Amino acid sequence: MAKSLSGMGRNWNGTRLFIRSLQSKPKLNIPSQTQSTPHGNSFDLYTPEGKPVKTIVPVYGMGLLAEHDPRLNKFIQACLEMNTRVAVPHLPGLKSYLLEKSDREKLIDLIGHIHGQYQETISIIAFSAGASIALSAC
Repeated sequence: MAKSLSGMGRNWNGTRLFIRSLQSKPKLNIPSQTQSTPHGNSFDLYTPEGKPVKTIVPVYGMGLLAEHDPRLNKFIQACLEMNTRVAVPHLPGLKSYLLEKSDREKLIDLIGHIHGQYQETISIIAFSAGASIALSAC
């Protein structure tokens, strides 16, 4: 019983640190590397300073700011502080307030590329209308 409670304590501490990171002011100068998959689909890759423990692909909702949304920047910063690699796809349909099949194909391509490159499980988190594209891609 004590073992499971200590495991819960570690999980709670990680959750608490993650939530605290989200509440801080966003650092707008987050370093990223714009990369492309072999099929030419571009994405921004954010890598933490330490060894990444996992990779997250956030799918933003409809909006002109898209991958440059300050709320997404805050989320990315919180992930980096938790040693999580983040790959943000460029989805022009969502940026234009459209649900396009091509965005789904770009997301599928990115997931395959990241999985092939790092050979690890990828977590996908989707916001608002981006959830429909993420669910159809999985």
